[in-house]
Amino acid sequence: MARSYRCRAAALLLFPTLAVALTSKLAKVKNYFSGDIAGDERVVFFPTVASKVNATHWRVPIHGWLFEPEQDSRKRKLAIDGIGSLFQVKDESELRYLTERMFPFVVDNQSMKFVRIKLGRKVYKLSRTSKDGHSTTTINIAERDLQPIDGMMTYQVIDDARKFEGQVFFVEDQGLSIISVSVNQSKEGGCQASSQPEGQPTTRTNKSKVQTSHDIDDTVKDTNYLDKKQFYANTFLRKFRSVPGMKDYFKEVKRKNKGCAVHFVSASPYQLFEQLRNFFRDEGFPEASYHLKRIRIKDKSLLQFFADPFDYKMKQIEPLMESFPGRKFILIGDSGEKDPEIYCAIYEKFPQQVQQVLIRNINDAEDSRMDRLPREKWQYFTTGFDLMSGI
Repeated sequence: MARSYRCRAAALLLFPTLAVALTSKLAKVKNYFSGDIAGDERVVFFPTVASKVNATHWRVPIHGWLFEPEQDSRKRKLAIDGIGSLFQVKDESELRYLTERMFPFVVDNQSMKFVRIKLGRKVYKLSRTSKDGHSTTTINIAERDLQPIDGMMTYQVIDDARKFEGQVFFVEDQGLSIISVSVNQSKEGGCQASSQPEGQPTTRTNKSKVQTSHDIDDTVKDTNYLDKKQFYANTFLRKFRSVPGMKDYFKEVKRKNKGCAVHFVSASPYQLFEQLRNFFRDEGFPEASYHLKRIRIKDKSLLQFFADPFDYKMKQIEPLMESFPGRKFILIGDSGEKDPEIYCAIYEKFPQQVQQVLIRNINDAEDSRMDRLPREKWQYFTTGFDLMSGI
């Protein structure tokens, strides 16, 4: 009799917990078919760059990440505590930075789900998410359905009060671009209304003459990659610091060249995207498209975080060059990793598109890696102030 009573009591105590769990599971099943985002889930969209397909249509890539933060998860907090012990966290400040930057690595990624966004005048259903929660969708959109302002459009998830938003930059295939194995910038021109016959669609796009592609670590953000202990501390435990003069350089480029487009190409993982974007915004860097690395701690993709960046960065930069064959590019990186080799390889494949290669010299490099480039095509620099005279 007593045993039966205890069983009934235990069942009554467990029922609310089981009911909540079942309700949550049923909601997620419903979301699988409806495209709704659960109340405990988030979507982060990464800024992308659109290119012209023809005179009337644009190719627009949309890249999003759907996950459940689970910040109250004891298991995840224990994981971060373990990482803190490994990194030898010294004080509350380091612990705060570690927690903020590590939590995106231990979220519950939501796979096989889709969301719907409104871009311009229409609603689009995005591709279902992969195991890492990422979804990549390319949409061909008629120019008449777009209304970009100064070369950029904002889109958002429909039917959700939280207004998850993303950005896409529209860049014409002409002029000059900058890649900083991460940033895109302009020497001439700017964002203008396109001149078209009466009755034809008009879209304000980025017509800058130069695009820049920039690296992030040790190019625009001081990381000290060559000292691995300092590298991990600067990445996860300390306040981010920009390389001296780089924000001034970009502000001046932006001032002189209206509508410049910027691409950040980096081996940093997408889990650090929000921290990096907020840092660059606070520092006054221009808005940019982000081309980072996809990793998931539950499978072998985690090893990509430590892999040689050469192949990864080549695969990110080559499509940018191919998408804008009529543009010239300024490529900015540093001497600490493989940026010189990467940019030389890019030059050899796209010699007519590379206007200049700028390498931040972080290790007093005087090697032969740059000999593959014509001498007038490249320059070493230490701070952004060294580049001001060439703007």
